[in-house]
Amino acid sequence: MGGFITIVIIFLLVGVGGYVYTEWQKRGSLQRDKPALPHRLSLRYLDNTVLLSEHEAWTYLRLPTVSVEFKTAEDWDRLISAFGHALAGLTDCRIHLKTAFRGYNIAKWAEQLDKRTYHPAPGWSELLIKQQEHLWYEQFMQKEVYLGVRLGYRNNEASNQFKNALRSIKNFLNVTADALLGQDDAVEAKEIARWHAAAGPIQRLLRGSVYQAVPATSDEVAWLFRHHMHPEMPAPPPPAREGQPWGRGEVQSLIEGLVDQSESPYYLKVTQPNWDFLNQQRAHERNPSVTPKPDTSFTSYTATLCISRIPTEMDTWDGNPWIHHAEDPSLGFAVEFSGYFDITTPAKAKKDVEKQVQKVSAQQRHIEQAGAEVPTRVADAFIAGKHLDSEVERERKFLVYGAGRLLVCAEDAEELTRRCETLIEHYRDIGIDVAWTPNDQLRLFIEQFPGDRPRLKVRAYRQVQELETVTAGLFTASNSLGDGEGPYLGRTTGRSQEIVHFDPLYAPRNNKPPGVAIVGAPGGGKTFTTLATAYQTAMRGITTVLLDPKGDAKGLATIQGLGDVRILELGARMAGLLDPFSLVASREEGTLLAMETMRLLLGGEMTSDRENAIVSAIRYIAVQPEPNLRKVVELLLAGGVEGINPTGTPYNDQQTAVAKSAGNLLEVISELPLGNLCFSNAQSQVKIAQGRLTIITLAGLTLPSAATPQDRYTYAQRLSVTLLYLVTHYSRSLVIDPLYTGPKALVIDEAWAITQTSQGAQLVAEVARLGRSRNTALILVSQNAGDLLAEDVKNCLTTMFVFRSEDPAEIAADLELLRVSDNPEHRNIIASLPTGKHSECIMRDIRGHVGTMRVDMSYLPDVVVAFDSTPDDGSGRIQSAARRIITDESGKILGVVNTDAEGEQLRASIAAQQQAAFGGQVPVAVPLPHSAAPRNTAIPANSVPPTSVPPLVVPPISAPAVRSARVGTMPSSAAPTGRMGAAAPPASVSPTSAPQVPAHDPISTQGTVYTSSGHDADRDTGVDVDNAHDAAENSEPSPAQPRRRSSAAPSWSTRE
Repeated sequence: MGGFITIVIIFLLVGVGGYVYTEWQKRGSLQRDKPALPHRLSLRYLDNTVLLSEHEAWTYLRLPTVSVEFKTAEDWDRLISAFGHALAGLTDCRIHLKTAFRGYNIAKWAEQLDKRTYHPAPGWSELLIKQQEHLWYEQFMQKEVYLGVRLGYRNNEASNQFKNALRSIKNFLNVTADALLGQDDAVEAKEIARWHAAAGPIQRLLRGSVYQAVPATSDEVAWLFRHHMHPEMPAPPPPAREGQPWGRGEVQSLIEGLVDQSESPYYLKVTQPNWDFLNQQRAHERNPSVTPKPDTSFTSYTATLCISRIPTEMDTWDGNPWIHHAEDPSLGFAVEFSGYFDITTPAKAKKDVEKQVQKVSAQQRHIEQAGAEVPTRVADAFIAGKHLDSEVERERKFLVYGAGRLLVCAEDAEELTRRCETLIEHYRDIGIDVAWTPNDQLRLFIEQFPGDRPRLKVRAYRQVQELETVTAGLFTASNSLGDGEGPYLGRTTGRSQEIVHFDPLYAPRNNKPPGVAIVGAPGGGKTFTTLATAYQTAMRGITTVLLDPKGDAKGLATIQGLGDVRILELGARMAGLLDPFSLVASREEGTLLAMETMRLLLGGEMTSDRENAIVSAIRYIAVQPEPNLRKVVELLLAGGVEGINPTGTPYNDQQTAVAKSAGNLLEVISELPLGNLCFSNAQSQVKIAQGRLTIITLAGLTLPSAATPQDRYTYAQRLSVTLLYLVTHYSRSLVIDPLYTGPKALVIDEAWAITQTSQGAQLVAEVARLGRSRNTALILVSQNAGDLLAEDVKNCLTTMFVFRSEDPAEIAADLELLRVSDNPEHRNIIASLPTGKHSECIMRDIRGHVGTMRVDMSYLPDVVVAFDSTPDDGSGRIQSAARRIITDESGKILGVVNTDAEGEQLRASIAAQQQAAFGGQVPVAVPLPHSAAPRNTAIPANSVPPTSVPPLVVPPISAPAVRSARVGTMPSSAAPTGRMGAAAPPASVSPTSAPQVPAHDPISTQGTVYTSSGHDADRDTGVDVDNAHDAAENSEPSPAQPRRRSSAAPSWSTRE
């Protein structure tokens, strides 16, 4: 019996050993057979630092894109050399370059923007919805660039025979366990820590280089897998918890789906289930006429093309880098690039080149010995090899071994074929051959996964290039502009169309100078951009002050939803408002400001004697009760300080005569229109209100042209320039207020009238310096960029908008303002910028990116009409800026009318109401003329969107209510299928039918639209906004009571 058991045990051991040996041989065969397809994904582990495949360890970094417009040949060369120098630090390693296009996450952007908007205007919610709808239909894409660096092999640590023996025993035991129990995907913590340490130096190297790379998060790398498996179709949402590592078999879920290569040898058919089918089906059942029936699955076709030959010499500065060439907008479809490249050191490269030269030389010698003629290609190869050998040795050049792939996707096979053929011809135009190889599509598809390896071993597609050849492809090139966080302003119009977000307060929030410049000739779009920026800042509840000398901004008062807009029309009603002594906090500062005011008023007529007399008078009046400039003039007319106690000496008589002469001259200036603003005994207590839009107009100003020298100014022009300077100083009080630290924006139109004087330039520089610490943006608008090139002004500018200009001198100033080189090509771009309704401009953003863009407000036709400053074309159309704005003394708008007669009628109605109120009667609503546009300070109950989109029902404001924001699920099947994976626009949002979800619950941003329905408590509780603000103005905040943000937590409702 014992012998039988022994025999059975022996047979079992032999069977197990045979099975293990068979599995061992199978694994070795798979490792030796490189072109063989894997039986599973090679990824084993993934976190925010490393990616571990079956045999290799990688670290992936995300590269910020760089602007490629407005570059010269020298700029290209410097950029290519800098990129090559950065990659040369990765000596003797393999890299993976990967570009991808991600659909813009509109809902996430809107949610984050709304969180940064603390006290918005009543119409903010509707504006945010309109912008999301507009962006949803445009299907914008954003480019992302990733660089993977191979850290090494996971099983090559052994350095001596003992470790080799231990590793062999360990491998045998692991294979035995895998054969009997299944493969174990767990990665030891010790190994993960070792690869983390190895990734650190590489990440620091690339972060400090010109690439400014940042480590790619695990969610970003996981998205690359999902995106690759969902071409031209909606991708699943990101994980519920961000930043979690992937391992222990979890990585297999990243490549779920069906990839079919049986239909054709030239492409793959990818089929994925509709992950949002249930929500879309419910939406279809609720409203079948609006939401179509969803599909249970999506199908798309994909093909990978190989770059087979690159010419020896290429010109890249002409705007066609060979990798970025695939993103040409003339193609009409997205093309993604993927390539594995081995970077070799000059020493190893020289050995490889010498081997190849020896092979070619032996082949050439063999042909000559046979008496045959040496083929031209062999002779050329020998000459090229000798030349490359000498260059590598002399210039210490790095060589790169690798191959580039181009991924093309389409919704059907016919469209895919057309796109591939178009792309091949597109590259043929720049001398690059692209091959569409059959029977290898699955291998090419798999090798593009992060952490994989080249699986196509066709030497014709494997390139040996200089390192600069790869960097000359400019894989990080992009046309992106803006800060990426602010409201939607427009779109780029260069090689690719991308969203331009612009927040004037982004710069001071990030410790950058807060200045913004908008310049251009009349009719180019300068005013429209200025009003659009002021409109969006006011909608967000930012305290916005717009200095409008021409009156173009009055159209803002006709726009519903802006809330309590104040218009201060400076004139006789506001006498003394701009008196220098009333604009500052101390008498000493008032004395200095009064002196500067006199210098501006008298200009070249300010002699030394007159200056002494005026300074003495100002100092005397400054110590008197209630000082003002009117008293200074009266003192000068009386003979100045010397005239108070006349001594009868010749000197006293001379000084008295000089004072009277200066007083007479100032008296003439004070009698000019608007002169009483700074020459009056009256006092005006009108202050700039906080948290709203204030428009300050000076309709009677007579500003000189920018080309007029200061010594040629007329008295009216001197007064106009002085008043504009004092208005700017008046607005400065908002910036320096230490008790109000909320966001603020100061917009100065016709800024050249201020900056061309030394006093004005110093004032602008002071406001800019304070703006960075006081959370204030400064926007300067001028017709000529040369007016903003003073050193103090130029240093405070971080963002510039330059519109069309045809004057050569102005174009030169524009290029200097943009900080780009002055050459005929750039001059021609500025001179040929479109104008009118489709005007374009050149923008330089806070990151230094320069490109062409177009301000887009087409989704708000009423706002476009309000911003239109084009004169009447004979159709009887009335400009919004030409309408009469009826205000009270504080600037509060009482009504908007078209004619003076209607204005008188409205004033009479208001006067009658006030008389009735004083008589003890209850005031009734003031009847507005039929042509007046009544202002609606609340969100309309039913906002009617454009006819091309389904209507959105915005919930009315009810009292009391807690701040709420709604996220509506958008049916994916209703939208045109695209790479963005966008779905149909949201159906009607009903505030009563939407179920409530706690605020802390995760909210899916895929296929959603974010809707904010209010923030501040005064609007949520139904309080009259105007009365609340007026009450706030009449009460001073106590220093002991800090301002607090509303503690009401946001609530969310999700549509099924």
